[in-house]
Amino acid sequence: MRLADFTAGANQFDTTFVVETGDPHITNNNIPLTNCVDTPDVRATKTADRTTARFGDTVNFTLVFKNNTARSYLGASQVDLLPEGLIYTPGSATLNGLAAEPAILGKHLVWGQRDVPPADRITIRLQTRVVANGSAGSITNRAQLEDATGAVQSNVAAATIRIVAEAVFDCSDVIGKVFDGKNRNGYQDREDRSALTDDDIYVGKFGTKLAPPRPEPKGEPGLPGVRLATFNGLLITTDECSRYHEPCAAMPRDIGSNFTLKVDPRSLPSGYMLPTENPRVLRLTAGKVAKMNFGATLSNVVDIDLTVQAFAPGKAEPKPAFGKAVAKLVQSIRATPSVLRLGYLLKSGEDRDGAEARLKAAERVIRDAWRGVGGYKLEIEKSIRRVQQDAYDGDETPEMRVDGSGFGA
Repeated sequence: MRLADFTAGANQFDTTFVVETGDPHITNNNIPLTNCVDTPDVRATKTADRTTARFGDTVNFTLVFKNNTARSYLGASQVDLLPEGLIYTPGSATLNGLAAEPAILGKHLVWGQRDVPPADRITIRLQTRVVANGSAGSITNRAQLEDATGAVQSNVAAATIRIVAEAVFDCSDVIGKVFDGKNRNGYQDREDRSALTDDDIYVGKFGTKLAPPRPEPKGEPGLPGVRLATFNGLLITTDECSRYHEPCAAMPRDIGSNFTLKVDPRSLPSGYMLPTENPRVLRLTAGKVAKMNFGATLSNVVDIDLTVQAFAPGKAEPKPAFGKAVAKLVQSIRATPSVLRLGYLLKSGEDRDGAEARLKAAERVIRDAWRGVGGYKLEIEKSIRRVQQDAYDGDETPEMRVDGSGFGA
């Protein structure tokens, strides 16, 4: 049924019932509903005078509570719920334009023991400060009205601000280089670039001339174009001077935080390996710059080319002769950092899956022979190359060809 007149005078309803035993059922009584447009009994709103702030800034909040009902709330309390990172500025609060200090209960500000009559409107203004013991990011300040029993009688109003980090004091930058560590000590030696002296100039018959050029300066130059990766997937590439810089790599807390950085070995020049720690973990402190250098070393490169003749017929396991050759090779390179390039020469008609299985078996033999003998981590690069059938026909077809710097063939 749709009412023709929606006024309360034309549609009276009862709000109080006295029901006794034996009374008949009550039917067709109008339902007393008012203010039914998603409006709470007490409407709370909260606004801030800014959307972003830095540590140390002052943020002003305005709280408004409006009673939309025909009833009074006796002994009600207006409560402001401060988030972590905000503190109240004493003496700054006003209630309807008059100074009114709240009771501070932890992070709660309470203006209590106040009656809220029908249609009453309460406006509270206060100041807060952003403190440094908080963290950057979004924080939300909330407010609500509670009755004398502590029950919430309004919606929870919220105002969100974003705390912006201070680049100088909150962030920690990371800088560094990737260099050619020729002496493998993990530290970059300075290049010897002595200034010109009188010995470098001589006066001849036709005027002043410079002495013959000096030899190339000694030192450990940088490696440009090397890729580094952070723990969260950020990629960094060294510039033409082999340097990198990660601004505001982290925003450490009071006790600091760990930062992890790793060099991608695939981006190093061919033959280079990392004798230094990779990845590296460094403790960062807010407001300080940290340096992480990586020293790559040009190692001896040993090429091992295998054909099907190096393996048992119909199997992926190498012949015993391969194991003997590997044992001699391991003894030759155990003291000198080296990189093994293990390649398989795939003839026409051979299955590539079978070649990959043979390479894995050959790598296992090398790893087993290296275990307990080598004094460094042995890098093994594997590859498969297809060659023409007549390239290795005849008696010269090798089972294993080894070419290494300083190791012969």
